[in-house]
Amino acid sequence: MKKVIVILFLIFSFFARDYVLAEDRQKVYHISILFDQGNATIGEVSTNEGYVQNEDLIEFSQGFKYRLELLSQKGELLEKKQFSIDNRVFPAPPDEGRGWEELPPVIQDQLEHFESLLYHKNGAKLFLFNSNNKLISQKDVAYLADFCGDKKCGAEENFENCSEDCVKNEKPERPNEQKAECSGSACDIQQSSKNNVFVIIMLVVFFMVLLGAVIFVIIKRKKR
Repeated sequence: MKKVIVILFLIFSFFARDYVLAEDRQKVYHISILFDQGNATIGEVSTNEGYVQNEDLIEFSQGFKYRLELLSQKGELLEKKQFSIDNRVFPAPPDEGRGWEELPPVIQDQLEHFESLLYHKNGAKLFLFNSNNKLISQKDVAYLADFCGDKKCGAEENFENCSEDCVKNEKPERPNEQKAECSGSACDIQQSSKNNVFVIIMLVVFFMVLLGAVIFVIIKRKKR
């Protein structure tokens, strides 16, 4: 019986770990930054499931420093992130007795760098600033916005891509007339609360099964 309990515990731990890891993944903007001899521009932008690295864990001592900002159609700041691009590449040491820091780095004039920002359904524009707080690049990402389901036919919506909000030949609302029911951290908090309830229920069920197994073993031993 003990083996059964151990096996149940291992199975539950495995699924609980996968669930927690899956919950850590969020919808993010995957942003390409094109670096060319000190100049940087925003390249392709897409969305997928991923992670956003905590700025507290990033070192900004080396390389070219930049800042990304995501704004809504109304001009509200939704997200911002500082990052740096280090265009140095350190070659492998020729022998074991020599460290990589003793070798001169190879300087790359051109490279592609990738950053992630937390996705917002009402995100409209990305702005890239240099270390002098100068705007050096911008990109329209309104085509990645998701207003479908808010009962308003927005500028990026039509009957073909969002029949929930739009009817045939309906004129879309202007961007400044759109009102999202939920965006940013408010939506994240609501979703997180639902996920926490599910985890608690799973834990309660597991411990009830475990307690039942223990009681069964105790009763069986007493009968002997």
